Parts: sequence; C-alpha cells; structure tokens
Amino acid sequence: MTHAELLAGLLRAGLWLSLAVVGVAALRPLVRRLAGAEAQYQLWLLVPAVLLALGLASSFPPQATPWQMELGEVESFIALVAPAAEALNDGATARSGTGWSAPLLGLWALGGALVAALLLRAQRGSQRAPVVGAALSGAWAPTLRLPPDFRQRFTPAQRRLILLHERIHAERGDTRWLLLATSLGVLQWFNPLAWWALSRLRADMELACDAAVLRRRPSQLRVYRQALLQTSAPHPSTWPCATTALATHPLVERIAMLPQHRNTSRPGLIAALVLACSTLAYATQPAVQSAARPESPSPAVAVGYSKLRLDLQMSVNGQALAPVLLLDTFNSDSVHRFDESGISLRASGTPYRDASIASGEEVLMLSLTLWDNQTGEVLARPRLASKDGVMARVEFGEEGQRRVRIDLLPRVVQTRLHDGTGARHELLRDIEAGKAPANHFLKR
Repeated sequence: MTHAELLAGLLRAGLWLSLAVVGVAALRPLVRRLAGAEAQYQLWLLVPAVLLALGLASSFPPQATPWQMELGEVESFIALVAPAAEALNDGATARSGTGWSAPLLGLWALGGALVAALLLRAQRGSQRAPVVGAALSGAWAPTLRLPPDFRQRFTPAQRRLILLHERIHAERGDTRWLLLATSLGVLQWFNPLAWWALSRLRADMELACDAAVLRRRPSQLRVYRQALLQTSAPHPSTWPCATTALATHPLVERIAMLPQHRNTSRPGLIAALVLACSTLAYATQPAVQSAARPESPSPAVAVGYSKLRLDLQMSVNGQALAPVLLLDTFNSDSVHRFDESGISLRASGTPYRDASIASGEEVLMLSLTLWDNQTGEVLARPRLASKDGVMARVEFGEEGQRRVRIDLLPRVVQTRLHDGTGARHELLRDIEAGKAPANHFLKR
C-alpha cells in the first residue's frame, strides 16, 4: 500500500467516524426518551460498527481484476520499450502527485504519538493519586481502588450501591470500551468530534451504569442520590481506562437523571439501528471507491465480456503500413500478417494492478512478437506497459537495416459475445453504425 492510499484510507475512516458521531449525537435524545440511558450508551456501538464495515469493504474491493501477474514478471517489461510521451507524462504526474503523502503521514503519526504519550502520563498519574470514591481501572485486568476513608464516609447501604456500580462496569467491560474509544481519539487527534464523542461516551457510560444500579435496586434511589452528593471529585476526562461511580460524569446531570431512568431497556432497537447504519456504510463504499478513481477502468466491472482492443499501426523504414484493429480476450493472442512488409505480428495483453506501478493504478502489460514470413525468424519480442486509452510506441532495428516502429492504442472494451471472432465482427458492426470509435490511425 502506498503512502497516498494509506492517507486516503485514514481520511476516509475519519470522515465516516465523524458522520457516525454526528448520527449518534442526533439520535441520543430520542433513544434516551424511547429506551432509556442504557440504550443511549449502547448507541455508541454505531461508531465501531461503521468503521468495521468500512474496513470490510476495503478488504473486498469492488473492482477485482481476475487476471494477475507476478511482480517478478513486470521487470521483464523493460527491454525494447519506448512508451509514448503521453504515457510517460501521465505516470510522472501520478507519481509526483503523491509527494505530499509521506510528510502528512509523518505529521499524523507524530501528533498521535504525542497525544498517546500525554494520555499515558495522565493515566499513570491517576493511578498514583488517591481516589475520592470507588474507581475501576485497567483494560484487561481491571482493579478496584477505594479511598482510605471509604468505610467512614459512606454508610453500608451506600457502599453496597457504589460497589454494585463498579461491578456493573466490570461485567460490561467498560474499561476496554474506553480503551478502544481513546485509541480512535488518538488516531483522530486533530478531529474535535472524536474528543467530544469520547467525553460523551464517558457521560453516557455512567448514566447507563446508574440506570442499571437502580434497575437492580429500584427502592434505593434516595440512598444512591445521597452517595453521589457526598463526593466532589474532579472530572477525570483524561483517564483512558478508568471508570468511577462518583466522578466520571458531572454530578448535577447525573442526580437530575436518576428519577428518569427506566426499569427496562430495548437492546433490540439499538441492534437493529446499528446493523442498518453499518450495512449502509458498507453498501456505499464501492461507489465511493469507484468515484475516487474514474481514470482507472477495470476490465472486470462492466456487463458482458472484457476484451482487449488494439488500434495498431506499424511502420517499416519510415513507410506506414495499413492500420490494423485487433480484438481478443485478455491473455490470448491476436495475429496479423503484414504481407506488404513480409512481417507477421502476434499481440496479447494482461491487466495488472500493483502499488509500485502508476501509483497503484491498473496498467496493461502488452506483449508483442514479430517474425519474418519467409524464414520464420523471430525479429523481436518487445514488451511494454500502458493504460487504457494511452498511446504507446516501440521501435527496434539498426540504421541501414530494417527498422520497425509500432504505434498502438490499447483499449478495454466490453462485448456481448465471448468468442474472439464473433466479438470482432460485433465490434466492426458497431464501428460502422457509429456506436464505437473507429480505428484511431484512420483519422490521421
């Protein structure tokens, strides 16, 4: 994967993350009113689900090429190759356009590393500092931390509710979800929506835990409210993997929300919503990827059979021969006999896509073989790389002897017939009817 492709993937993921966060922000009030605080917290599953759908769509690109070549074979396309100036300029433009990708990726990585270091430092500092209420910290092996005056400050009933709160955090794996959310925030360190989402996720996590506590202990509302009022801990917004029953969310909103918590949640509603949104994200990816590369047609996309059309003209010692139009299936041979020059030509083509060539765009690997009609002696086996609709040229021979120049325009076309002869007749009829472009070299 090239730097440009990696950067494009990160930007696309950031765009979809932002869209998912905006969607969650818009749906939170409605979901809280319909299904309660626990469903509101579950709604945040929409963000990783959309990103997962994006990753799956990238793993199965819509424009798969059925014919491939090994990278080692590409190196043999060097000898006797003289692509036309258009092809050289186009490739140089594509390569020069990616020069800014590496510095931007470096800046991205540097910012992420700095933010991660600051968060790690804050996490370690929070572990050394005394806690005011109970706190659950650690992603994979969560540990419960209690203040030294835990038994003196809280009554037995309050202590049981606080410990139940932390046990619910542990049962749901909230510290691991916080680690995932913080990691996404580090990757999107420049995106304010990512950090807003992290803070709201913490808030909704605590509201959901409050709701779960009161669902299990519905008669303990007054005791639980008193426990919340007995703390004035700071808001630990920079703790990546810690939850606390008393300090993670502003107390005013938490206390105001306590009477509104419903006794039941509706996980089916959230599951259906997350599934629908992630499916939509997955379904829209082929259109996005295709629109990003309009200049890179793929022989495997259109309806029908993919064929290689070669508009070709050969010149011998400066004398142009009659132009030829060849059409055949990829990896097959098309043969034409130039009687006026005593030379025959065999041509074949293979589509190839690799990050090291033309900035990852699909190219066409063309193989030619020329031989003398009388002796059967092979004159040359040139190979060259071009792209759909890009002119290419190859020349060989020495001064005073037979010099050959071949100009050709490769095109990827779709035919209704699979048979090579039938497809060629079909193409000729389409040319006569004006439905397909005529031989390029007849226009000169």
